[in-house]
Amino acid sequence: MTSPEDLERALAADRFYGLFLVLLGVLSALAPLFGGAELAWGLSLAGIAGGCWLLLDRSPRGLFAAAGWVVLCLGLGLQLIWREAVSMEQLAITLAAGFVLLGAAEIVFGLKRFKPHSAPRIALVIGGAAAAAFGVALSLTLPALPNWLGGAVLGLVFAGFGLGVLIGAERRRNGRP
Repeated sequence: MTSPEDLERALAADRFYGLFLVLLGVLSALAPLFGGAELAWGLSLAGIAGGCWLLLDRSPRGLFAAAGWVVLCLGLGLQLIWREAVSMEQLAITLAAGFVLLGAAEIVFGLKRFKPHSAPRIALVIGGAAAAAFGVALSLTLPALPNWLGGAVLGLVFAGFGLGVLIGAERRRNGRP
């Protein structure tokens, strides 16, 4: 049984991480207008902050999927930061696979943690589908992919996860799963 203090700490962590991801999503979507998509730093920040969120939240439903999402964000971000260390083919393959897995983890998290037809579940499924579709697009057209598309998709992925967690925190606070 979860104590009221633990529940409040978990809800506060959900609210903070959800808001952080929504803001990071907006910045990611706007980044191409200012010279670059900056996917690497956005993914890295989401992964680092997500690690803190996992330590504070500890909700058992969807924990494995949430941990996978956080690790994938951090891993993809770090790979993009040090992209000169790998060939373009290796980068394309790992980014494509990483975004497909990132999308799958986001969808599984939404399905495990929230009730069917609920707003948080829908937001997470939309964000996850965007990530998976972007991974498929990366595998087909990486060198020719426009910079703005990466920022827009990452904005949608972060905003979907952030809104899902934010809305879910409010629902949990009001006693609805």
